[in-house]
Amino acid sequence: MYHEHNLAEVQVALFSPFYVSPDIRNAIQSTGIKRINALDLVELFHCAVDETNFDIIILEAEEQVKPTSKHVCDIRQGRYGDNPYVVVNVATWKPKDEAIRTYVDFGVDDILIM
Repeated sequence: MYHEHNLAEVQVALFSPFYVSPDIRNAIQSTGIKRINALDLVELFHCAVDETNFDIIILEAEEQVKPTSKHVCDIRQGRYGDNPYVVVNVATWKPKDEAIRTYVDFGVDDILIM
């Protein structure tokens, strides 16, 4: 039996170092998720995760692989944030083997190649 879920209260952190792609934001909102915290600086990402109990973290971080993967590792190790098991996904337009390997090694749950 299928039950609809109300996703309006789901909290999403969406990190992109340049700008948050309207396509990604629209795709997230089309699921019913309304609480999207768009972040464009690694420092803001760190502070937001430390202060907010996000349900999902999405990283669109082509140029920020090392700092964002370190933050993912810190979250997984319980160094900051309330939930070391928060879902962390990476969205990438230009997949590079080294970047994908780094994210997997540091604990992301899924990588979406666009």
